[in-house]
Amino acid sequence: MPGEPGDDEYGRQQRRVAEELERAHPAWMILWGGYSRGFWAFPLFGPGGSYLAHRDARELERLMNAAERDYRDAGRGR
Repeated sequence: MPGEPGDDEYGRQQRRVAEELERAHPAWMILWGGYSRGFWAFPLFGPGGSYLAHRDARELERLMNAAERDYRDAGRGR
């Protein structure tokens, strides 16, 4: 919203990054936090109630990939 944190060019750019990340990872809901100045990722799989957060989108994506692997491996009984 106009006048809120993140309603500047940097914030708009980061929201676009979050949208691109979400398109690349449809099993996740990704948000950019204007107040936190970071990305939040909520898995749309598993028991729910968990999330990942990081200020760097690439690092968040690395964490998301690791979480997906862990979830897959847990389902296989490893």
